Amino acid sequence: MTRYSGVLLYMRKHLISKEQIETCVADGLSLRQICVELNTSQTTVIRALRRHGLKTIVKKAHPDLDIRYFECIDTKEKAYWLGFLYADGCVKFTGKIKRAMTLVLELATKDEDQIDRFCDAIRANKQKKSYCTRKGKYHAVAIRICGEFVKHLAAQGCTPNKTFRIVFPWFDKEELDLSFLLGFYDGDGTAGGGICCGNIPFLKDIAERHNIDKEVRGKPSLGTLSLPAPLKRRMFANYPNSMLRKRIIYKPSVYKRRANVKPRIIFPWPTNGVLSKLIWEKPMGELAIQLGLKSGNTVKKRCIEQGIVRPPKAYWTRRSKGYSHEESLLSQFKPRTGRQCLPKLTVDQVREIRRLLIEDTVSLRGLARMFHCGRDTINNIRDGISYRSII
Repeated sequence: MTRYSGVLLYMRKHLISKEQIETCVADGLSLRQICVELNTSQTTVIRALRRHGLKTIVKKAHPDLDIRYFECIDTKEKAYWLGFLYADGCVKFTGKIKRAMTLVLELATKDEDQIDRFCDAIRANKQKKSYCTRKGKYHAVAIRICGEFVKHLAAQGCTPNKTFRIVFPWFDKEELDLSFLLGFYDGDGTAGGGICCGNIPFLKDIAERHNIDKEVRGKPSLGTLSLPAPLKRRMFANYPNSMLRKRIIYKPSVYKRRANVKPRIIFPWPTNGVLSKLIWEKPMGELAIQLGLKSGNTVKKRCIEQGIVRPPKAYWTRRSKGYSHEESLLSQFKPRTGRQCLPKLTVDQVREIRRLLIEDTVSLRGLARMFHCGRDTINNIRDGISYRSII
């Protein structure tokens, strides 16, 4: 067998017929799915498509994307996300010709809800989020968008290598300026209430426009500008849907006297009447998740501050044991001790325990688990030490 005859046999073996490729294209399969279906390489499938004059349907990653979202910044939401992308967004060239641009927004997994809100705003596909680990230290989540959407974003000043090129895009309305500044603060803001940026003229322009007396501090390659508390209050009141963990205001007078000062979180709380009803519907931990908070301790502090009556200690534990609302409100104390305990067994429960003890069908441990009490309590009922008044 000659060399050319071997090549012909190889081509015949891996040749795809027209019926096979037409069936795959009619089913709407992508190029990769066709390779898996026909058990062949991608090059072979591409040659078959060219030979028979067919094309596969390329599905868009974000079919419902609002392409012209950043064409005109006329709302607070658009100004906020533009400022956030100025800080944390990365626009880079892709392809050999370097004409196409791609937007990459990558945050830590603890701020994944921020990416979800951004996807809801521009109607992007949340299923296209990708996860990775950076330098083996923290986990990150990212969303990538390309096409005409990025061109409109670049026209607003968010261009590749933007760190030393950005200029604060002042709008005609003050509310848009505050929203943009809040977005940039959520992206590059610090825990102390400042903004970090490598573009020193950019920070000086912010300080000049907003009449900030504090100077830009830091190294020549990285500057920090501290935002005053009145300015941050105006920012938070102007746009309430910003990143929650950045909505912090330090009291200047107290912060100078003491180093360990807990921040005050500015959060859009419901009214006192609504909160007083919600506090009795579910535990504080579940209520905190519903309100978008990290822990139920924040809800507790809010109730104490506003004078809202809270359920007593171990109230929800008693309710989970099957006790009614009135029984759960009773706070029973052991004699000579200040420790609280669960309510005692009811009359029907004691009679049921005695009946099961006579039948001897359930062990002592099983009875204790069934009625949520200790084995000593079951032994005392059996020996007639406790609950002797119940006949």
